[in-house]
Amino acid sequence: MKNFVLIKVCLSSATLVLISCLLSGLSFAGFYTQGGLLDIPVAYTIENTQIDVGVSSYLIVKQPSNVDVPGKQFREMDTWFTVGLINRIEVGMRYYGPKTFSGYVKAKILNETSYLPAISIGMLNISPNTKVNSWGDNASNYYHNLNYSFFIVASKDMEPVIRFPIKLHLGVGSGSFIGAWKHSFPWQGIFGGIEWNVNKRIDIIGELDGRDFNLGVRFALPYNFTVTAGIGEIEQWWSGKPSASDPNRPGVLVYDEYDQPKFNFSVQYLIGPLLSGAEQERLMRLKNRIERALERLKQARDRREASEQELERLRDILIK
Repeated sequence: MKNFVLIKVCLSSATLVLISCLLSGLSFAGFYTQGGLLDIPVAYTIENTQIDVGVSSYLIVKQPSNVDVPGKQFREMDTWFTVGLINRIEVGMRYYGPKTFSGYVKAKILNETSYLPAISIGMLNISPNTKVNSWGDNASNYYHNLNYSFFIVASKDMEPVIRFPIKLHLGVGSGSFIGAWKHSFPWQGIFGGIEWNVNKRIDIIGELDGRDFNLGVRFALPYNFTVTAGIGEIEQWWSGKPSASDPNRPGVLVYDEYDQPKFNFSVQYLIGPLLSGAEQERLMRLKNRIERALERLKQARDRREASEQELERLRDILIK
């Protein structure tokens, strides 16, 4: 069994490395995706001992003829892996390049019920790189640090309430959830999304990530593969402006990558749970037995305390 799991992990990793190599010649780093929708986190977590691995990339949608995108930021992309623990915690790493990397952690503090949302807290971009983000370490136009971005998010499946298959997500965060442009100031640090489950394999997603509007679709493929595609920073179609003019080339405007809408693409693969169903059931039975034993111990302790109180009462009566 252990050898089978090891082979499965190696094959899935090799597949993602191959995809990375094919995309790296024409793409950039894209949506965050890890632990969330497109660019925002959600309150749900993967199962205990599950591993989520993936790659994310993007292409700039429009490039006017008099606009230059800095060549130093071409061919950027990111890869990640996430491990689920005790059905409540996700811990992961993200690799943008030799000089840019980050950690990620999320903990679910409230389980979802029929009428109450799941709630999680976490932090992404845990890194010494102050500008760590989906555009790489070269990003320079942000006026604040993007690392150590804290968030708290609530997620609710609305189908039990309104009988329609949508999920709602709403949260607040710091760092990378705060925009750099004036048009995003009204919702600084506030993010949210709507996820429409069209069928078992297709979800349509719309979100506001605290900076920009994003729209995408997620496809669940066989063998636990998921493909996500979408347009990020849609509002840049009508409000994006170049960062500066090139002093050496009159008339040429220099756009940074977050000045323009982008087509984003990611592929991820879910491994596990590495513990078999039988093993998880055994651990759950053991957990239930321990909880019942603790409950019986508490009841015995309560009975003993009650007996001691009654004995004390009788002693007082006899003394009098």
